[in-house]
Amino acid sequence: MKKQKIHITLRTNDMNEEYNLLGEYDQEHKILCYQEKRNLVTIVKIDLQNQCLSRENKDYILTYQFHEKKVTSNLFHLKEFNQNMMIKIKTEKFQVTTNKLEIRYTLLDSKENIDYQIEF
Repeated sequence: MKKQKIHITLRTNDMNEEYNLLGEYDQEHKILCYQEKRNLVTIVKIDLQNQCLSRENKDYILTYQFHEKKVTSNLFHLKEFNQNMMIKIKTEKFQVTTNKLEIRYTLLDSKENIDYQIEF
């Protein structure tokens, strides 16, 4: 995978943030990976072909499956307690262009709207 700069924009009901970091993009397999270091070191892996995103740190593993205009149940695994929970989301948009990914979805239980964009 090739290391490159990525720009992330994240908007929710009560937050708007942008940041830059280094990530890796595997063009052959269409997989984008980066590591967040805000609160805990979190590894984010996005499979552009299969439209799924996983986030993992020392406390949890979260896997989202995106299908436009559909509701999906997604796994949230708490490592310390070895417990699984399901999180329902509705995907409004999953769009990949040459160097940009845009995902818009709603967490149904909390009614939180999320707009997540990555330029790579």
